[in-house]
Amino acid sequence: MNELRNQSTHVILDFSCKDLDQATEHFKNASEVGDTEYGRTYKCMIHNTKVAIKLSSSQRLFQQEVSILRQWRHPNIITFIGVCSKVSALVYEWLPNGNLEDRIICTNNSPPLSWYNRTQIIGEICWALLFLHSNKPTALVHGDLRPCNILIDANYRSKLCSFGMSNLFLQPGTFPPNLTARLPYMDPEFNTTGELTTLSDVYSLGVIILRVLTGMPPLTLSEKVAEALESDSLHLLIDKSAGDWPYIEAKQLALIGLSCTEMTRKKRPDLLNEVWIVIEPLTRKPPAATWPYLQSASGDSSVPAAFICPISMEIMKDPQVASDGFTYEAEAIRCWFDRGNSRSPMTNLALPNLNLVPNRVLRSFIHEYLQQQQQQPNPAYQEHNMKRAVTYEEVRKVHILEEEIVTLKHQADTYLVQKEKAVTDRLAATIFKPCLCNEAYDQVKHERDNAV
Repeated sequence: MNELRNQSTHVILDFSCKDLDQATEHFKNASEVGDTEYGRTYKCMIHNTKVAIKLSSSQRLFQQEVSILRQWRHPNIITFIGVCSKVSALVYEWLPNGNLEDRIICTNNSPPLSWYNRTQIIGEICWALLFLHSNKPTALVHGDLRPCNILIDANYRSKLCSFGMSNLFLQPGTFPPNLTARLPYMDPEFNTTGELTTLSDVYSLGVIILRVLTGMPPLTLSEKVAEALESDSLHLLIDKSAGDWPYIEAKQLALIGLSCTEMTRKKRPDLLNEVWIVIEPLTRKPPAATWPYLQSASGDSSVPAAFICPISMEIMKDPQVASDGFTYEAEAIRCWFDRGNSRSPMTNLALPNLNLVPNRVLRSFIHEYLQQQQQQPNPAYQEHNMKRAVTYEEVRKVHILEEEIVTLKHQADTYLVQKEKAVTDRLAATIFKPCLCNEAYDQVKHERDNAV
């Protein structure tokens, strides 16, 4: 893992103050899109590419983010393009759908996220955390996992940003600024120990899961969800604007979210073996038309996004990291270069070089995934068989009902024959008994007519 992380260090672009000044039109307010404790962010164009420029609020924060983002690349971590050291500016890819907080509360009347997109975003956050936590020799803890630090791209893919609270840089016993906004997502044990661990991110993930599920504010949210589960009224808390949540999946998310928000770390679940194992299968059942970027060219929509080459849209066999930090199938990216392309297929920026580095860790993940798929029946085939079984069961029930109808009809016919015979006998008796009055004769005839 360390070998890959060292290899994945890529050459970042060095922008001049003049470049940024021209791109932002002298940092006019019109191009400003955010102002947080980390610094101000501007949207602009550089080299015909939309980017976000963040002026860090301190040199220390600037150095922290550069140190992290220039080394570690992942589909669900924001893409780092370049810097301007003189003004402590970082240049990122531009993500047009804002942050998760704005999408949850529908800022500026933006459309609400569907339940499906929310499920995928939860899975992507979990996947990115697994990547960070697998760093050796020291796991990388994000430390400030909140919806406002999760950005959404044009395809509703989520990407983590803002690593200023990373455990690699946070000094023991120090506390972050703007504590009020962070508190609902902050590990309760951090308040007493001042120490961040991977389970601190697990706690934050749990709060985010519950927020995405309900759309409600984070304070006391876990208590409300726990009460709803206990009273079997979770459906009343689920965010209706997300559409018709599959109730079983919503309940699974609620339960895993609650387990992540346990007050003590030792009670929280392991991210890989207890959280991911629940969340990952939920991302395998997409409405086919709503997640094109996760669907391979062969039509398999159950493949994790990180396993698919962004050029060929097929599962990668030989993943290679290019100098833009993205991973591609070796044959696909080499064909891209052979056609005379010297720009990144993902960012459209000029590539520093055309060197490729094998992504051995990702290749091992893909290999393990494919082995599991071979050992397990195809989910689509299982679903097909399940539908067939349901169909056969329904046919069987129809046959039983048809037999019951025939039996009832036969019984009804038998009853009518017997009733008709009885009425006929009474009628015959009336004919041969002249003393029987006409009223009695009429009554018997009426009974016979009704029976028939």
